[in-house]
Amino acid sequence: MNYWGSPEPGRFVFSVIPTGASDVLKTTEPTERGLCIMFGEGAQRNGMPEDWHAVHINGEFFYGKFVRVALYVLKIRPTDDRNVPNELTPQLRQLFAKDAAGKLPLRPRVRFVRSPVSATWEILAA
Repeated sequence: MNYWGSPEPGRFVFSVIPTGASDVLKTTEPTERGLCIMFGEGAQRNGMPEDWHAVHINGEFFYGKFVRVALYVLKIRPTDDRNVPNELTPQLRQLFAKDAAGKLPLRPRVRFVRSPVSATWEILAA
């Protein structure tokens, strides 16, 4: 148990993948696809939370809804209300915005780091 609980460089590193639909309300203009963080299943997923948890990304605090295989919702308060916008895609795009075009890297990955003094999960570009 000590071995699996110890920190290591590859622990809690997951892929950012496109979802099937846009997170933006439908308009007359085409919108870009949304993004989610895919955990998958197995030993690497062990230790990740489930349900709503505090998340820190790009210097801001949100609540992320962690499910068994992914993080796909990030909101300013922990609610399933569709009127509260999902901030995950804009925050991930900001995290990876390195060039003027604002394109994501070829294989974007993020690292989750649990704060030692609070129940907050930090999301960093990996």
